[in-house]
Amino acid sequence: MLETWCSIADEAQITTTTIYKYFKNKDDLYVAIISLIVDRTNSELNMQLTGLSSTRSKIRQVVRFQLEFFESNPKIAYLVFACVNISYWYQHAGALQKARESSSLLSKIIRERQRKKEVRSDIDRHVITHLLYGTLRAMVVTWLYGKQSYRLSDLTEYFADAIYGAIIKSRPHHPSSAR
Repeated sequence: MLETWCSIADEAQITTTTIYKYFKNKDDLYVAIISLIVDRTNSELNMQLTGLSSTRSKIRQVVRFQLEFFESNPKIAYLVFACVNISYWYQHAGALQKARESSSLLSKIIRERQRKKEVRSDIDRHVITHLLYGTLRAMVVTWLYGKQSYRLSDLTEYFADAIYGAIIKSRPHHPSSAR
């Protein structure tokens, strides 16, 4: 993994002086890289969501896309989830904006489906996005440090169904009717 300025410069085939000219530290460099990735992946995911109509299929596609992306790009997964401390995202406005952009597609789906009364309106959509992306982070980190001994994408259905089951509006359950 890219851990030193020298290894970063070698990988990029530039001098460390050039890196210092644009970035004051590795976290700034990492966030710049992650920002590019967020822009590209959001665009691609948005295209993949086009034409999907059900809440379940949209959530499944968001989950599938994320898991397959990080499975195919473990160095990026390591950078996003292991190199940059989560507190950094909240301390730097540009980084926080990118984190928000990353979750905006899911948030938009939830908001739209809440308006249509398909998704529970008693759950704030931000809580739902935190649930998805917090769980995604935990799953990817576990996979990374577990030596990638299984396919991350094999968890798509379980993960998507758990999120969907937690937010879908269903008939009220009355404990007295279970007797």
